Amino acid sequence: MREDVYYFFKEISEIPRETYHIEKISNYLVEFAKERGLEVYQDPSLNVMMRKNASIGYEDKKPIILQAHMDMVCQKVEGSFHDFQKDGVEIINDNGFLRANGTTLGADDGIGIAMILALLDGNYPHPKIEALFTVNEEVGMDGAFAVDMNWFSSNRLINLDSEDEGILTVGCAGGVQFNVSIPGVRMKKAGFILTMELSGLRGGHSGVDIDKNRVNAIRFLVNELSQLPFLLISIDGGKVDNAICDQVSLSILLKENLDIHDLQSKILAKVKELGESSAVLKINCIYGEREVFDQNSTSKILSYLKNVPDGVISYYQNISHQLCASLNMGIIRTDDSSVMIHHLIRSSSEKERKKILHQLFLLVEHSRGLIHESNSFPIWSPQEKSSLRRYLEEKYFEMFGENMKIEITHGGLECGVLVSKKKDLDCVSIGPNVMDVHTPKERVEIESVNRMFDYLLLLMKDII
Repeated sequence: MREDVYYFFKEISEIPRETYHIEKISNYLVEFAKERGLEVYQDPSLNVMMRKNASIGYEDKKPIILQAHMDMVCQKVEGSFHDFQKDGVEIINDNGFLRANGTTLGADDGIGIAMILALLDGNYPHPKIEALFTVNEEVGMDGAFAVDMNWFSSNRLINLDSEDEGILTVGCAGGVQFNVSIPGVRMKKAGFILTMELSGLRGGHSGVDIDKNRVNAIRFLVNELSQLPFLLISIDGGKVDNAICDQVSLSILLKENLDIHDLQSKILAKVKELGESSAVLKINCIYGEREVFDQNSTSKILSYLKNVPDGVISYYQNISHQLCASLNMGIIRTDDSSVMIHHLIRSSSEKERKKILHQLFLLVEHSRGLIHESNSFPIWSPQEKSSLRRYLEEKYFEMFGENMKIEITHGGLECGVLVSKKKDLDCVSIGPNVMDVHTPKERVEIESVNRMFDYLLLLMKDII
């Protein structure tokens, strides 16, 4: 990887930057700007804005905003002792890729930050650059909602949070976090206590990977056990609602003992048939007494979990293989009196979003549950007349001899929020190849970063 980009990516990776714990990375960016004499502003939400004057000869060029987000999704392999609030990410150079040691890498969107910092730090020709680094993108785009766009003089923005080289993203789905709580009645009861832990699934980003037939651990295990007569003790799984759930623990009470080895063999064979070759299933059964949900409560909870949609909901009718709407069941937790489920709806159609919400309300009502809707982010619709889009297409063809692919991503991007706050904002998104984001298998292609950074430099050099 280019030395200047890698230097800043490594520095960023050594700073813990879990969502909602971004003080250190925000302060690092402020110090970066001050050390280089750049104008800088850190807002009350800890967003950071920087301004670097144009190079000599570029004073008459229109300014441009470069944007990335500070936080990262924090996932780790089973058995890891990594503490994301204290420990930096250990980077490994692995056969042309950078990955992390047992955790998410944070190239989403640390590599975007690194490219912007390398540009600001170097002596590359460029117009006036206004850099925007936002907080807490991965949970609800809080930073983008909080930023004061009046700080910026430019109405052109390049977002560096896309994950496929050669793709120019010009729109994205909107989203709604939708949390459900299903209350239940507990009682003490004795019986055979069966505990199961399913892990090692591929998981993935609930936007870009939702159509890749990856198994949701919660839905799979509930379906596999639904024929057994049991009372629920607990079910817990998932870490974030914008990742496909890759692990779940379940504890149930049975009247009669069963052959756990046979059950384990059947379930493991089934999940591996579905493409989850690295799946691990731990199972144990003992006799004892536990606080369990009664039969009525267990039935309500299981009915909701089996019937709520999960995965792809619809495609565009007139665009082949283009996702329109999806629903991800990312987190499930059990407390003394209820089971809580965290969903994330993504949709590029307001009509489809309302249809999914209506279906969820009906299911929750049937289960006598409670609903909390939060952290919605708007649809980013493609701009019909975008001079920035045309410029990026022209320069990509000039540099690489091929056309960029134009895409509306199903993953959420802050562009939609920023455009809603600054109506005349001409906005596009680009980035290098980053694979398996939101999982411990996340990796970034080194040569792709080099090519995309050279492309960014060309965009700055030839900008109008």
